[in-house]
Amino acid sequence: MNKIVLDTNCILSFLKNRNEGQFEKMGQLFERISNLQLEAFVIGHVISEVVFVLGSLYSADKKSIHKIITGLLENPGVSFESGYFPRRIFGLWPKSFKDYGDAVIAAAAYELGLEVATFDTSFHKELSKQNIKSYLL
Repeated sequence: MNKIVLDTNCILSFLKNRNEGQFEKMGQLFERISNLQLEAFVIGHVISEVVFVLGSLYSADKKSIHKIITGLLENPGVSFESGYFPRRIFGLWPKSFKDYGDAVIAAAAYELGLEVATFDTSFHKELSKQNIKSYLL
């Protein structure tokens, strides 16, 4: 696992410490990313989901969200990719992936040759069925 695309739940679990075990795993993963032992990609759709969840579910203000996202993107081991491949997405959704957001991440991983990092076991199984590599944290 040298290059990964981060699932939305990975970022949120780290930012909001929703689950202690997930928070610790993401802390270790971000340490590897920050030390350039692993390259992580964040796609546009994931940023949109994180902004939405932080604002609507956690009532974070826009200034705080801006600081969080810019801080994430300033990490030397994090790269941004738009990651939007409509033909691949709609080839996967809704038949192979029930969730549209998961299909967007899966399509980006496939097209960019990345492994998906996720805590979501059902997403992990769906990725496996499509021969898209994933790393279940």
